[in-house]
Formats: sequence, C-alpha cells, structure tokens
Amino acid sequence: MTPELKKQLVEKYPKIFKMVGGLDVGDGWYWLLDQLCRELQYNTDKNNHPQIVAVQVKEKFGVLRFYVNGGIDEQYVIIHFAENLSFSICEFCGTTKDVSRLTKNGWMNTLCSSCREKNE
Repeated sequence: MTPELKKQLVEKYPKIFKMVGGLDVGDGWYWLLDQLCRELQYNTDKNNHPQIVAVQVKEKFGVLRFYVNGGIDEQYVIIHFAENLSFSICEFCGTTKDVSRLTKNGWMNTLCSSCREKNE
C-alpha cells in the first residue's frame, strides 16, 4: 500500500492503528480495510466493546490477514468476514471482476485478469 493510503488509514482510525507493526497489502484492499475499520470502531464505540488494536495487517497466501490485540467474538466475526471478502477483491486495483488466486514463483496473490497480465 502506498504511504499516502497507509497514512490515511492511520489518521482516520488512530485507536485501531496506534501500534500496528505493518500495513503490508496492495492498494486494492484499501477500501476493504477502510470499511473493516469503520465497522470495528463503530462496534467498539456504540456497544462499549473492547478497543481493537491492529498489530499487523498483511497478505498471506493471497488473503487479507488482520491481526489484533483485544476484541471479542463479535468483533472477530467482522474481521473474518473482511478476510473472506478479500478472496474476491484484486489486491492491486480493487476490482471484483474476474478475480482469482495466482501462484507465481511460490507466492500467491489475489488478482484480476488485467493485473495478472501486468504481473506476468
């Protein structure tokens, strides 16, 4: 993710990203992370649930991984839902059209056909 997009997320959700060790995903998942953090912070503020604090955000095996400290089952359901959605969103451009997981040189990525061609 570009430094500008990382900065936007950190500034928008300072309670969630106060100690994140890494925010290592493609720009295409920005909107997914934005929605995830919005829902988590709303859940925390409105329901007096524990504050979720992101420890690491990364791609692993072509899927979003959102590792946190704190939280309850309801919040983990929200996180797992977003992680599962990442299977169908191109990590590079954010489209949901013609997305599949690609293995190249031992690395898996979730890409659309256009980004897959650019990446070959």
